Amino acid sequence: MNPRRAVAKAPLLETVSDAAYFFRRFLKHPLQVASVLPSSRFLAAAMFSGLPLADGDLVIEFGPGTGAFTRELLHLRRAGLRLRYLGIERDAGMCQRLSARYPELDFQLGDVRDAPRHVAERNLPQAKAVISGLSLMLMPESVQDEVFAGVTTILAKDGVFRTFSYLNNYPTGAAARLRKRVASSFDHFSISRPVIRNLPPAYVLSGTSPLRCGPSR
Repeated sequence: MNPRRAVAKAPLLETVSDAAYFFRRFLKHPLQVASVLPSSRFLAAAMFSGLPLADGDLVIEFGPGTGAFTRELLHLRRAGLRLRYLGIERDAGMCQRLSARYPELDFQLGDVRDAPRHVAERNLPQAKAVISGLSLMLMPESVQDEVFAGVTTILAKDGVFRTFSYLNNYPTGAAARLRKRVASSFDHFSISRPVIRNLPPAYVLSGTSPLRCGPSR
């Protein structure tokens, strides 16, 4: 995938509507949403940059929200890459908006800790990539344990997991623990350059080839 290609851009009215909805959700559930604005298309491009995707590969998205990362996947599909997709969203309103906006994609209302069950019920193959838009850093360690145990189950042996964290949180203990968790859950771990054109600026955490025994602490 060419990192210099044009990034997927949403229509202006859609962007404004999503931002307003996202802000309302932040006010209601600040610990779940963790930001007042949806992720930018520049962060979305960074989340998909360099992924070794091919026709028929399955991409699973955790917490698609308003669809910032989902649009990037659709951009790839419309460019000719025949990707399979499953998005798992716990917010009923967001899930309904996504299903209506992208009827060609499969969205599941539910908790990402149940991802292995949702994959099995659909008789899907192991995923080539799991893209997470969730605030993993803010989750209790017990919940993180369940999430990462599921990720290492549903990913192919050469699969890639990606999530992001905000740059201003980098020095915090919670952010350090998340980095350690991703690093200890995969054979290969990397951190991207900061995505400055996101508000707030962010960086991408990437783990490749899951360790089936799960993370060590």
